[in-house]
Parts: sequence; structure tokens; C-alpha cells
Amino acid sequence: MVENILINKLMYDLLEISNTSFKEEDLIANFKSLIIDIFGVDRVEVTQLYNHMMPKSTLYSYLSNTRKPYVDNAISEFSEFSELIKVKNNGYKSCLLFPIISNGKMVATLNLFSLIENKFDNSIIEVISLASNFIGLSLINRINLDINVKLAAYFDSAFNSTIPQALVSSNNSVIKSNAAFNKIFPTLIRSNTSIENIIGKNYSELFNTINKPQLLAVNVENRRLICAVSSSKVSDSLIHVVINDITYSEIQKDISKIIEKYGNFYIITMDNKFRITDIQGNTDSQTINSSALNRKLTEFIRPEDKEDLIKDLDIKVGSVGNGELDVLDESSNPVPMKFYALRTEYGYTVFIESTTLQNRMNELEDNFTDLISNTSDIVLIIDNLGYIKDCNIQVEQFLGYKKEELIGKEINDIYIEKETLDRDISYARKGTKINGTYINLKKKNGEILPAVHFLRTKRDSESPSFIILINELERKRKINDLESEMRKYVTETRKLKNETDLKSDFIYNISHELKTPLTNIMGFSKFIIDGEFGDLNSEQKENLNIILDESNRLMGIITQTLDATKLDAEKVRLDMHEVNIKDMINNPSIKALQESAATKGLFFKWESSYDVPNIMADPNKLIQVFVNLIGNSIKFTEQGGITVRIFPKTSRTIQCEVIDSGDGISEEDKRRLFKKFYQSQRKELARKNGEGTGLGLSITHSIIKLHHGKIRIESELGKGTKFIFTLPINYKPRRKRNN
Repeated sequence: MVENILINKLMYDLLEISNTSFKEEDLIANFKSLIIDIFGVDRVEVTQLYNHMMPKSTLYSYLSNTRKPYVDNAISEFSEFSELIKVKNNGYKSCLLFPIISNGKMVATLNLFSLIENKFDNSIIEVISLASNFIGLSLINRINLDINVKLAAYFDSAFNSTIPQALVSSNNSVIKSNAAFNKIFPTLIRSNTSIENIIGKNYSELFNTINKPQLLAVNVENRRLICAVSSSKVSDSLIHVVINDITYSEIQKDISKIIEKYGNFYIITMDNKFRITDIQGNTDSQTINSSALNRKLTEFIRPEDKEDLIKDLDIKVGSVGNGELDVLDESSNPVPMKFYALRTEYGYTVFIESTTLQNRMNELEDNFTDLISNTSDIVLIIDNLGYIKDCNIQVEQFLGYKKEELIGKEINDIYIEKETLDRDISYARKGTKINGTYINLKKKNGEILPAVHFLRTKRDSESPSFIILINELERKRKINDLESEMRKYVTETRKLKNETDLKSDFIYNISHELKTPLTNIMGFSKFIIDGEFGDLNSEQKENLNIILDESNRLMGIITQTLDATKLDAEKVRLDMHEVNIKDMINNPSIKALQESAATKGLFFKWESSYDVPNIMADPNKLIQVFVNLIGNSIKFTEQGGITVRIFPKTSRTIQCEVIDSGDGISEEDKRRLFKKFYQSQRKELARKNGEGTGLGLSITHSIIKLHHGKIRIESELGKGTKFIFTLPINYKPRRKRNN
């Protein structure tokens, strides 16, 4: 009795959720909730075979092969299937796995799990069997409904395309066709002719060639079309037929064979909306490749050229239009093209030729003409009969003829050794290059000009012409004399460089030797001041402080001299690290300069943009640059202050600026400011007590140059000074040239 009530309630609830759950996922969710409520199980799963959710395991293979439910009321590590060990580890003690069968096929499984043992007896299995069969039918109905909806959506979308399509029934009738199909066969469609009368193939023949496209010759209103016909099965009594007119494509194949062999062309086929449907031709010349299919030609040209292209293609069916356009390559660079377009009923067949090669040839011709015009030698161009076609302006200087006087004149008239000229021209006709034949030319005033000539064949038409380049020997001798002087100059320069290198080595060694005793002097002076050797009176301390200050100043001079010498000798090697240039404000040397500015009553600002990236640099050398520039500004600024600005200049460089409100620098000083040992001669800029070496800015310039950066100065007398330098973000060492 209770069992019947349970079955009645289950069936009633199943009917309700089947009628109200229109979506497949809703049906499954409601079914699972119903099973949990009625049978008091702890977990319900529905795994669907058709959407690949069915687990790959021996347990589910057992259900698929036997079509029988599997019950385990005491799950343990000794269970028949190893998959159940994971279930046991999750706390479940009994399970019922049930195959859902519909139309003789397993479409899903129903999996019930309980936290208590012996949950599933025969009565539950029988009721679940009834419920699973019912839910299987409902599930299949939802699946079929979903397939039908998708199929209908597909046909609605397909029938809106420009490709001719039709649905054909088993009695050969065309029950539905799209506009493109009706456009090809208007008369036949209006008369309700069967598919056999339209393309010469009946339903059975098309059904037997499903998924096997075939070419057919179709006669339509006194026209013979070549069509590609393909068919696919919709149901046992309905097929989907696609008919594509490829008449022009077949013609294009023959044309493209010629183009691929002989021309720098390719062909594209477009519909009436300029959508590309086919591409053929010489792939080496293509800027529009296979990825352009089904895209519009206007996508591959500049927006400002679209209107002109549309005007060029506004031609009647059967007519040919032509024009020029710039096709954008993969990097959006314009590639010049010219095209010829044939308008068809269904769109355009466009022959495209790259003019890049022709443009390059024209450019080479222009360059050649420009070279002839500007070379210091005589250049003559003669035709196949020996008449001068062209020459450059140098003939006036060396031969005394004006250019107009020589053009049209026989070349023999200016050659003394006519036999030599005839011999060299005959060699050139055979492809031989004539280099350096000694000749004598006759000037307009009758004088003889000794020279050598070089002769080449120029084939720019069916009849070859000849280019003759003539070096007169008098100038050649002068050039040789100049080259001899140049070699002497190079020798002297090398000698001077060797002497300079010796001086640099001497200065470097002396400066290095001075550092050791000076360090000892400074060290012992510090010990004495600190009272290591007894107490000192105030006068003694003052004198020792003077010694220490002067020693520090001398150490600075020696250090700068060493740096300058090493930079000159190219002995400096950068110790590259990733540097956070924004945080250099916290460097002790910069902090000391900040205090020095404050002591002098000057403000000091360090402004760094938030987006300044880390750079690759030598941090110690970079600090030296800032110390030199900021220290220089503090020394020559009496009012106002110093501002340091750092910001990205480009994606590859940063810019640093050191700005002061000092007296400024004259144009003469700016030109020489980065020279070694240079100090301004202006009294107001001269350093007190003659301090300084004039090396600081020179060293700064060399360090920035080592980093592949640049430094410049902006200044005006009375308006302050701005030092500007740029540094690369990612330093890349330059390769040394092999001399």
C-alpha cells in the first residue's frame, strides 16, 4: 500500500516537473531534488552520455554494457570497483547506479549515494527503474527539441547567405530555397520544376553523393554554368543542397596558371559587397593572403582610399574597370598596386599587380640619372649605331663642348684611337666588361686629353646602348698626390696618438702613485685632530683642519684626473645593474649636496615622475654624473636653488634635467664647456682660489656617452642653466669595430 502511494506521488511529481521544466538543465535539477526528497538519499548525480560528461571508468563501462543497475550497500576498500573507494572516502556507505535507457540506448546514468548502509532494497530499485525510464524519455525529448531548434537556426542563417541553397524532398521537389538560388534559376523556380530539371540530378543521385561535392554543367536560360554541387542529409526524406556558380572561378584557374608563371599578379574574386571569396595567383606577390577570405577588400586599404576604390568599381556587368590602390601589408605599410576589375552578375574578378618592382626600377633609373649628373667623371651614353644619346655636364669642363653640342654627334669624332673604341664596343656587345682602357680624346679646341675609359652595355630596349665612363688622367694624378698626402697625415696622426697615449699613461701612473702618500697624510692628520697623539690647542687644530681640507681637495683633483685619463684611454668598464633612479635622492652623496645647498641658502628639489622605469646602468657612475652636475650648479648659484627632474622621454629612454637659477652661461662657454681642463674666463664665473680642474663636466660627458646617452645644455646669461641628458632604459653594449 505504502509502495503504491510512493509510486503515485513519484509519477505525479514527475509529470509536473516534465511539463514545467522546459530546459534540459532545469529538468535534471528538479528530478534530482525529487529523488532526494522522496527516497531520503544524500546525493544524486545525473551524468549525460551525449554531451561527453560520462566518466571514463570500468564502473560506467559495466553500466553501459550490461544495462543493469549496480548496487553496493556496504562500500569498502574491497568493493568490486576501485572508483567506489573515493566515494567511501567522502563518507558514503551505500550506492545505487542506474542506467537511463531511451530508444534502446543509454543516454545517461542516475547515481544515488547514502551515508547509511543497506539503503537501497529491491522496492527502491523498482521505483527508481520506473522513474528513470520516464525521465529518459523526457530527456531525449529535450535533446531532440534542442537539436531541432539549432537546426532551424542554422537553416535560417544559411538561407540568408549569398550562396545558393535549397531543401529538397524525396519526391524531387524544392520545398524551400533562398534568394541566391532563386536568382540563378528564376524561371525554373517560378514553374515549380523539380531539382532534376534544374541541375540534371534527382533526389536519389544527390542522396548517394552526400558529403561528396561534384562539378556539374547546368544550362540556364541560354547560359552554360559550371556549378559545384554538394548535399547533406537533414532527415531520411529531406536533403540540403548547396549550388555554387564557379564558372568564373574555372576561367580564373586557367588565367592564374599564366600569371603564376609569367607575372607578378594575383586574382581575387569578390561578391557585390566587395567580400573576398577566392584568392589565386603568385603567392610571392601577395599582400592579401588566405586569411583575407570572407573579409572585405576595403579592410585592406587606407580609409581615405575607400571612396576612390568604390568609384573605380562602379561599372556595368561585363565591363572592365581599372585603377590604383595602396594595399596595407601585415605592418600596415602601404604597398602600391594597380588593378583591373571584371564585373560579373555575382560580383567582381579583380586582377592585381604590385607596382613596387616597377617603382623600384623607376627609382633606380632616377638614381642612375642623378649619379650620371653628379659624378666628377665624364659619362657618355651612345646608341647601337655609335651616336651620343646623352652625357653629363662634366663634358663642358674637360672637353669644352656644351651638352647640346655633343648629343647626336658620332662618338668617333672625339676619339683619337677609333680602332680601340670599335674593339671595346664589340666586346661589350658580347657581355664583356671593359675596365681601364687607355685612350686619348680630342677637345673642342683641338687639344688632346689623355684618359682611361670603362664601358658597359645598357639593355633598356630591344637595341642595346652603351655607357662609357671616362677618367681623365690629370685629375687622377692630383688625386694620387692627395692620397699620398693623406697617408702621411694618417701616419702623423697615429704618431701623435701614440705620444698622447704615453702622456695619458704617465699621468695615470703619477696620479695613482700620489694617492698612496696623500691617503697617509689625510689619515695621520685625522688621528692627530682626534687626539690620538695628545691634546691640541685651538690654533693647532685649525692648522690641521686646513691641511685636511686641502688634502681632500687634492684627492678630488687626483681622482678626477685618474677618471679622465681612464676615460681617454677607454679603460673604464661599466658595472651594469638594474637601477631605481627615482631612489637616488636617498644616496649619501646626493644628501650631502642637499645639505650643502641648504647651508648656502638655496632650495633643492628632486622631482621624479611616477612612471619612471628602472634602467640598466652603472649606479656609481650615475651618482658621479648627478654629483658633478648638481655640485656645479650649487657652486655657481647664489640665489634661488636647484631642481632635478626625471621622467620617461620615449618608450626606450628617460630624460634627466638639472636646473639652476644661477647667472647662466655664454654661447662661447657653452661650445667649450665639455672640453677637458676648460674653465670659464669670465670673472663672475671663475672659481674662488682657483679651485677645480675643469674636468668634472668632461668626465660627466664621457660617462653618459659610455651609457649610449646624450647630454646638452640650455642656458642664457642671467636666466640660469639647464643640463639635459638622456639614458637608454635597456643598455645594450655596442660591438667594437674591427679596424
